[in-house]
Amino acid sequence: MIKDKKILFSIIIATYNRAHLISRAIQSVINQSYTDWELIIVDDGSNDNTRQKVDVFGDKKIKYYYQENQGRSAARNFGIEVAKGEYISFLDDDDYLFPNFIEEFYTEINNYNYPKALFMCDQQEIDLDGNVNDAKRKIFGDNPAKFILKYSNNVQPFFISKEILNSVKFDSRYEIGEDFHLLLRLALKYPLYYFAKTLCVYVNHDEMTMERELKELLFLKHPYNRLDVLNNICEENNDLIIKYDLKRLLQKRYNKIAYFYSSEAIKKRKFDFGIKSVRSIKWSGGLLMAFYYKISIYSRALFYKLISRK
Repeated sequence: MIKDKKILFSIIIATYNRAHLISRAIQSVINQSYTDWELIIVDDGSNDNTRQKVDVFGDKKIKYYYQENQGRSAARNFGIEVAKGEYISFLDDDDYLFPNFIEEFYTEINNYNYPKALFMCDQQEIDLDGNVNDAKRKIFGDNPAKFILKYSNNVQPFFISKEILNSVKFDSRYEIGEDFHLLLRLALKYPLYYFAKTLCVYVNHDEMTMERELKELLFLKHPYNRLDVLNNICEENNDLIIKYDLKRLLQKRYNKIAYFYSSEAIKKRKFDFGIKSVRSIKWSGGLLMAFYYKISIYSRALFYKLISRK
């Protein structure tokens, strides 16, 4: 393949009722110094004025699609199907890119001669109070799956070969943890190239998934998605999990999340949910921590039950 050739990049935004937030994300794509891009916006059944917000930009490189609500994973998968770029990135409607985002990725992809692979940069985070947390520079070893397990929970700081995404997509069963589920599956099978440049911003706010999870999703229809994601990865990729020495690390992560769920449930007096979650903690994820998690939850559940009767 000839080096320094121009290639098309596709950026996909899956959105739902975020008309009040999406304009900044769109503008950050329009502001890119590298101009061979297309922006695919998949509206997953919004009933606000998202379409009008998109139309205001009047840019032919922005392509808007509407579908009945099917969830973010299904919306992103549709975006993959219609994308024409050789590499694809996913931008959430509440986040944004620095102007050199695509250009820097193009340089890296060109340097490696356009491989069938994942490329990853660093990401800046802004919290609920507007405080900026610049990503710490990471050390990439020879284990891409372990690198993803340690450093990545979302797909924003990536460009991924469309050839890969044509065969491995988001799992639409999961509405929480679907980013990690995709990235780890890919890192088990394909090369990952990381470069330490901060090129995009992840914004924490009250409407983001983690905040909603604490407030509502935790006890509604998707309470175990993060745990199901980890179980599914282990069950369907067991040989590769063993090859990359990830089993204990995944089980430790599972236990930490199960303990988090249990703790929140006990605080909210959802005792059945809390006990069910803590019972799923795996001893193989670390005996001492598993013992601590279980004792902590059972003792607090007993305490809250006792004071609730007074």
